[in-house]
Amino acid sequence: MSVRRTFFIIVFMIYLSASGLSGVEAATVDSKEPTPNSILAKEYPETVFFSGGKQNKQIALTFDDGPDPRVTSDLLDVLKEEDVPATFFLLGARAKAYPELVRRTHNEGHLIGNHGYWHNPIIQLSDEQARFEIEQTQQVIDQIIGVKTSLYRPPFGLLNEQKVEVVKNLDYSIILWSVDTEDWKASPPDQIVETVLETVKPGAIILHHDGSNWDTDLTGTVTAVKKEISELKKQGYTFVTVDDLLEFSE
Repeated sequence: MSVRRTFFIIVFMIYLSASGLSGVEAATVDSKEPTPNSILAKEYPETVFFSGGKQNKQIALTFDDGPDPRVTSDLLDVLKEEDVPATFFLLGARAKAYPELVRRTHNEGHLIGNHGYWHNPIIQLSDEQARFEIEQTQQVIDQIIGVKTSLYRPPFGLLNEQKVEVVKNLDYSIILWSVDTEDWKASPPDQIVETVLETVKPGAIILHHDGSNWDTDLTGTVTAVKKEISELKKQGYTFVTVDDLLEFSE
């Protein structure tokens, strides 16, 4: 993920410049190294989650970085055909650009989560900027579908204690993942499916993407998800949204 991470850090620095931050202000942005998420999950067991309970064969499909008109609509078609609910972590900027896809995602029974506004690594932001990105995304989602989001996924999964406190104080649970398909690499569908089938366990939270850079082709994800669902159903798995998997809605 190093190339992708480097790309977005460059984008973030452009964002700082465009937002009018001086060199001195930019230098004060928190640039601490991330804390391993396994440690954070132990330090914040009521806030940071990788997976759900393992007592039932339930799993959650999740999708990041959308909505994206090249992928999201086709993906929603597959989920509707298979009668499978999923959880979508939306970028605020893309939600604002494609409100009709946000409405369709919500109206078809999927759960909406917050993924920040511009996909900036949260640990590279000041606390104020981090809050602004999350709150701006929530504002956009609320304007479109009237929903208060309660789940947040940090871009790249990069966190530290300071930023967990920021997110926690905004009344969000932080949702990571236990299965990473790495489909953002535009991997062949069979490779994506193989990754899932080899690593899935009861309670798994599976990470996919329904949005990416404009030069990345994610159509393979749509094909892969259809195959995954078919194979996992044969293995006796059922699909739920993240809040149901973690029993937040009980």
